[in-house]
Amino acid sequence: MSTPAGSIPTPAASAPTRTVDITLAPRAVITFASGLVHRVFGERPTAQDNAWQAVLADRERAAQRAEVADARRLTSTLEH
Repeated sequence: MSTPAGSIPTPAASAPTRTVDITLAPRAVITFASGLVHRVFGERPTAQDNAWQAVLADRERAAQRAEVADARRLTSTLEH
């Protein structure tokens, strides 16, 4: 197939290209693969789960710091 003089051939006209169309994959294969990944890697925590765990850890550390501060305060009052 030739192009008229002065025109630029498009990639589709110059050479056939092969592309992979993921939408052609059957839903059953995708569902199976998803289930397999889920079984192999287990339940992955969400960002919300991670954030909540960070909040709980911060609260625990704050409680520990408060307990240490109270113990120091009590020790300093007993020494004087």
